[in-house]
Amino acid sequence: MTGHQYLTDEGKELQRKECLRIIISNRRVKSRMRVRARRTCPPGISIRPSSIRSGGDGAWADNDFSMFSVFGPYEGEYIDELNRRRFCPSYEDGYSWGIYKNGMLSHYIDGDDVKTSSWLRYVKCTRIAEKQNVTAYQYQGKIHFRAIKNIASGSEIVFWYEKKYAELLGVSTWESKRKGLGRHFTTN
Repeated sequence: MTGHQYLTDEGKELQRKECLRIIISNRRVKSRMRVRARRTCPPGISIRPSSIRSGGDGAWADNDFSMFSVFGPYEGEYIDELNRRRFCPSYEDGYSWGIYKNGMLSHYIDGDDVKTSSWLRYVKCTRIAEKQNVTAYQYQGKIHFRAIKNIASGSEIVFWYEKKYAELLGVSTWESKRKGLGRHFTTN
């Protein structure tokens, strides 16, 4: 199994319930800029070395963000199912998110290239579920991240794969390490 994430439009219901929540949009930046992804950080977010071992750079909160804050959308190149094999390296590194329409895989959004992606490419997968502070969901054909708890200034923004999905991807978690399952994983 590769490192892309599959989501359904469960976010539609979440979005309606959260219409009064804070939406933190990406900063608008031209495509194809050398460091576009970093420049899309909204106020209160910065990119610094991740706290996750071998994790490269991560996204950090420089301000407090309340539970249910919505970040996004995740940006990158549109890759249809027919062309995904030609993008195999980025498809497998955790930067590609599967987008579904009517329960069927439609295409991928590949955030590997910093010239076309957004700051959300730096949101890492934590290895310990309790450290998760955002969850990813699909809404209107786009991936967003929603705070599942208050995020304090100075915290790294991280998500978590559900246990079964993590095992399918070979994501090493605290639980799987104790049982001898999985392999070392970073989203970089």
